[in-house]
Amino acid sequence: MGINWQNIFRHYDTVSKLEKVKKKIYFFLTLVFIICNTYYIIGGKYANTFDLYLYLFSLFFNLVTLACVIYAKTTKYAIIVSSTNDIINTSVAVWFTGGPYSFDIYWYFTLILGLIVLVETRMGMIVAFAAFVNLSAVFYAEIKHLVPFKQDFDAIDFNTKMTNLLFVFIILIIIIFFVTKKDLFEEEFIQEKEENINTLEYELDKRMQEIAKLRINIARDFHDVMGNKLASISSISQMLSIGNSFSEEQIKAEITRISNLSNEVYSETKDFIWSLNIEKNNLFEVYIYIKDFGEKLFNSSGIDFISHPINEEYEQKTISMAVCSQLILIMKEVMTNALVHSNAQTVCLSLFYNNKDIVLEFEDNGIGFDPNTLTRVNGLKNIKSRATESGLELQFTSQKNQGTKISILF
Repeated sequence: MGINWQNIFRHYDTVSKLEKVKKKIYFFLTLVFIICNTYYIIGGKYANTFDLYLYLFSLFFNLVTLACVIYAKTTKYAIIVSSTNDIINTSVAVWFTGGPYSFDIYWYFTLILGLIVLVETRMGMIVAFAAFVNLSAVFYAEIKHLVPFKQDFDAIDFNTKMTNLLFVFIILIIIIFFVTKKDLFEEEFIQEKEENINTLEYELDKRMQEIAKLRINIARDFHDVMGNKLASISSISQMLSIGNSFSEEQIKAEITRISNLSNEVYSETKDFIWSLNIEKNNLFEVYIYIKDFGEKLFNSSGIDFISHPINEEYEQKTISMAVCSQLILIMKEVMTNALVHSNAQTVCLSLFYNNKDIVLEFEDNGIGFDPNTLTRVNGLKNIKSRATESGLELQFTSQKNQGTKISILF
């Protein structure tokens, strides 16, 4: 059973293959060092208090390194923390494990080699400079016989020396692995970048097409829904302005008609503006908006309007502006039809899950209709057309004297 790295590393799916390999290697190496430091501290494997403090210092830095590997997007920060720990530890350890005879000097070379060749060149140069200064001081102390380095080296047991060499050998193998695979990783990284660019270009082109389609739909809907009403207002106004044969009752009737058309245009303009607000393009906000419209529409109509409450999880279900606009227009037409034609006592609006689908449903207990014998089908065709263009699945069932139910599936 493989390790699910996505559950361990943050940003794992967004980094290159080279970074994924680095993360895994740093993760396992840091864990090994944490286990070793913990073993030395708990097991009392230290010669003096200073030695204990050095192990505690190293444990702290390794824990920080592990956190950087897990939470940071790249291994850069883990490398900086780990390298700082290694250069300090190695510089101190060289003085207490034999100076120029110490096996810890090999840590310098592996650390510098790994940083300069593979990882972070600037950090490698800093480490190289620090190593040069420290080793210069060590050799000066050896030449002047200021420190008994040979005695310190002989005092270290054989197992400790071999363990140190083993770690150096493991690091060298990792460096060699990276050197041999570096070109392959870089090639794959370039391919990944090209694939990402192609994907972004495809998504951008798709978005541009969606925006173009949205503009066409908005222009069409504005013309269909409001253009005719504005034309009617203009025509009635011109007729009233030039005519002198209208009775007072006719003038009042036409003015009332203008007022009603103006209110409709105002209401539908608000719908358009609302649907274009990106903060409102989620199912929770759309449902509340449709519910509010239904409450106002059926108020004082003699029809009971029931809407089932929903929770805020639907705020996470976003929809495009185009779908949002069409969905509102569909539901307004469905509700208006129910008000005018259904002769229902009760209508019901609900939003719920049906297996993996989300369903927006409107149902009435009215007289229903037979789709095969329906004479005025323009409204139904319009609803179906809007649903199809928006990529929504529309289902409706209706029978005479058994009510009508319309479901929109997401």
